[in-house]
Amino acid sequence: MSNLLLRPLSRRAAQFSKNITTITSVRASKVQSLSTSLQPQKRHLQSSSKMAGIVESIRNTIGENLGGPAQALSTHQFTLDEVPDLDGKVAVVTGGSEGIGFGCTYTLLKHNVAKVFVLAPRKEVMDGAVDVFAKELGQDKADRVEFIQTDLMDWPQVAQVAEQIKKKTDRLDILINK
Repeated sequence: MSNLLLRPLSRRAAQFSKNITTITSVRASKVQSLSTSLQPQKRHLQSSSKMAGIVESIRNTIGENLGGPAQALSTHQFTLDEVPDLDGKVAVVTGGSEGIGFGCTYTLLKHNVAKVFVLAPRKEVMDGAVDVFAKELGQDKADRVEFIQTDLMDWPQVAQVAEQIKKKTDRLDILINK
């Protein structure tokens, strides 16, 4: 009598197992179908994210470089503290003894540039700039500056200066030509 009771139970268990397998395969098929149908949306979202990053980069570049009302476009304002370590880098700065050129030279030295060739027309102005570098940044930084008296309107002299720099270094990483 117990065998008679177990047969219907084992048939029911087998049917139940079959139903579970069918449900599982249908669900897996639906998940696969849904995943496949979502691929274009996923690619679109990735593309939109990339585009948003590009647009933000453009807005920041415009805001940082144009200033004034354009500054309102940017979400990030670059500061001189963000200049990376320039250890081992060699730079040339035209007009690096006064004005904007002085500021550029100062920033390069502050961020550990190895060597700065400053091309400028007046030695007395350059001497004053080197004194400021020594007082504010230390003599070690001031010693990294090499002044080359140059009239940038005199092309033959500029060619000679380029050759002179080429003989003193095997590299040029930064050129600031104001």
